[in-house]
Amino acid sequence: MLELYHHGSSACAAKVRITLDEKNIPWKGHYIDTLKGEQFHPDYAKLNPKCVVPTVVHDGQVIRESTVICEYLEEVFTDVRLFPSETLRRAGVRIWSKAIDEELHPATRIVTFAASHRHNVLKKSKQELEDFINAVRDANRREAKRGAIMKGFEFAESRDALMIFDHHLSEMEKALCETTWLIGQDYSFADAAMTVYINRLDMLGMAGMWEGVRPKLEDWWTRVRSRPSFQTALFNWLPEELADEMQSNGAKSWPQVKAILDTT
Repeated sequence: MLELYHHGSSACAAKVRITLDEKNIPWKGHYIDTLKGEQFHPDYAKLNPKCVVPTVVHDGQVIRESTVICEYLEEVFTDVRLFPSETLRRAGVRIWSKAIDEELHPATRIVTFAASHRHNVLKKSKQELEDFINAVRDANRREAKRGAIMKGFEFAESRDALMIFDHHLSEMEKALCETTWLIGQDYSFADAAMTVYINRLDMLGMAGMWEGVRPKLEDWWTRVRSRPSFQTALFNWLPEELADEMQSNGAKSWPQVKAILDTT
């Protein structure tokens, strides 16, 4: 039995869900509401001391970190392959994965809070707000979250995060001018993983970053959204109210976002 501890709006959890669905792996879910702080419950902290999602338990063994989980799934469940057999292309997948882990994912946290989550979090009392922010153990992440919540896109790191996305969208457009998918002619883990982060921009009303300006990426996005895993892995687990809030709040942020992109 494979069990997944996850949350609907977690990009890392969505990456694992897409991998599970694309590989046709059955799983049992445990929903951890990270916006309510359930990831800090002592029982969950025993499974994942970092108090983040996702966490996988497979036959009693705990696997953490989304990229590690996805590579584990690729190695254990071999009927459907998401990593190419050819060595150089497999390395290419890992380059995209590395960019996500080191650059895009940290940027996603900041952009999401700056564009949307901040509006709900700021409804908390002063003490609740401080407790929410201070629950983040890493000092740099904690202060980045504080800045995004308190200042939105007036916060320098929020603007920097947008530019990280803009750079990687350009890299995707360049790659897709050469091949059907990000790595060659076949859908791979690179496409699965990037889907989550492009979807986050789309949910935040920022599709203007590629629509009409990056045609190859726009075509890729149309094809990605037609895959069965797109609905099952991304939207079946996202509370409708949260999806509506992200779309509404993000749309309000778009004029400011566009102005930042146009002037940098």
